[in-house]
Amino acid sequence: MNLLAAFGRDVVLGQACDTLISSLSLADGGRTLRTFVVTSAQPAEGKTTVAVCLALRMAAAGKRVLLIDADLRRPMVHRLLGVDNAQGVVHLLNGGSAGASAVQDVDLAGLLPGAAGTLAVLTSGRTPRSATAVLQTASFSHVLRDVGAGRDAVVIDSPPVLSVSDSLWLVRHVDGVILVLSTGSTAEADARQAKGRIEEAGGRVLGVVLNRFDERLHGPGFHPYHAYYEIEFDGPGQGDGRASRNR
Repeated sequence: MNLLAAFGRDVVLGQACDTLISSLSLADGGRTLRTFVVTSAQPAEGKTTVAVCLALRMAAAGKRVLLIDADLRRPMVHRLLGVDNAQGVVHLLNGGSAGASAVQDVDLAGLLPGAAGTLAVLTSGRTPRSATAVLQTASFSHVLRDVGAGRDAVVIDSPPVLSVSDSLWLVRHVDGVILVLSTGSTAEADARQAKGRIEEAGGRVLGVVLNRFDERLHGPGFHPYHAYYEIEFDGPGQGDGRASRNR
């Protein structure tokens, strides 16, 4: 769970996050994308780690970043960042006080010396009886607008899309979705189904993060999409929806 310490000294992890940020900056032909949902197909694929690292690296690069934990069933962001979880998303969506009072600033000085930006976090808050019912409320867009005001980027950690429907109520409120898959464990069918569900809910999948890729196993010249999935998603109206081999 010592992710922050690892992030501060892991050059490879930092470079991977920088590559992700560069990809996001090019994802829409140069148009600025500001709000992102990070999700996965199934549990334990590393979505929270990716969300936290992305937010940290953006802050290090000079952006004013807000990280939101919308995984109301199994929240992890407060543990990784060592912040309080008494108030958060659930509190605000249930009509609690103004969003500013629930947002906590993260001290980056010791972790990322010379960080040019800032990082704030809105944790999940106390676990509700029905996470889906809470996220279904129309007020999420208002909360997002309130707490996201003045931020350069908002990163939202959300539940796996094939486990529960919670994330599908979030994807329509953001500029794009980052789908995290795990090397060697995510099935091709699950990847396709997750992408399809996000798009059916009105979300836009910006791309995929292939997590737990080990260069020692595959070699430095290995392109993971060739040997792992060996597929391309058919575009709208193209093909019959089945996998096509990369060439």
